[in-house]
Amino acid sequence: MAPPIARRLVDHPGLGPLLVRSAEFGPVVLGRGGLRRIAAGVVIGEDPLALSGPDAVELVHRLDAFPHYPDVVINSRCDPPGTGRRRSSRTSARRG
Repeated sequence: MAPPIARRLVDHPGLGPLLVRSAEFGPVVLGRGGLRRIAAGVVIGEDPLALSGPDAVELVHRLDAFPHYPDVVINSRCDPPGTGRRRSSRTSARRG
């Protein structure tokens, strides 16, 4: 079961799937309607990577191989094609 903070992040309307590291299952992608255990290839419920393209699982494997990736990776929401929803093109950057 996901910690409460992970559930709140997954349920946020502006955020997409979360990548978390489970001590028992390794990398797991959590979505609103389901999860995917990357190492085992198991999907429970709706696949949170279904809208992310054919290379999504391979990219998660690649990220998982980095020695210093964070405990939680938050992805932006991906709206299905044809929904008419647009994303903001604004980006924020801070220079020191």
